[in-house]
Amino acid sequence: MNKAAEKANRAFKGKIRQALDQEADTLDESVLRRLQEARQTALLQKKSHFYLPPSSLKWITATTAGMALAGFLGFVVTLQIMPNKDLNSTLALFDDFEVLNDESELDLYIQLDFYQWLDESLDETTGDATL
Repeated sequence: MNKAAEKANRAFKGKIRQALDQEADTLDESVLRRLQEARQTALLQKKSHFYLPPSSLKWITATTAGMALAGFLGFVVTLQIMPNKDLNSTLALFDDFEVLNDESELDLYIQLDFYQWLDESLDETTGDATL
């Protein structure tokens, strides 16, 4: 919206506000009372809706952070308690991820069926699988 249209829009809103304020000053007592009652009813209905106050959000955040920290500490303690043999076998799994991410070894995984067949056929012909 350009500046002239924005200025005209503000002027129009100002005239409407002024006209409504003038009419509100001339309202009859019964209408004012009914409006006040309707306002109070609306405010009471608004208060009855469920909402979380900011203090509850702090507790939820603190509880979630505490649970995450407890889970992490449990994981670390479990790693400390495990025998080294199990830890080494667990760490060996991570080595597989490194091999999988290495693109130079990708041909082996793409043609894995062929290499398995080759290995089996070598086993049958020579009696051992030496490549």
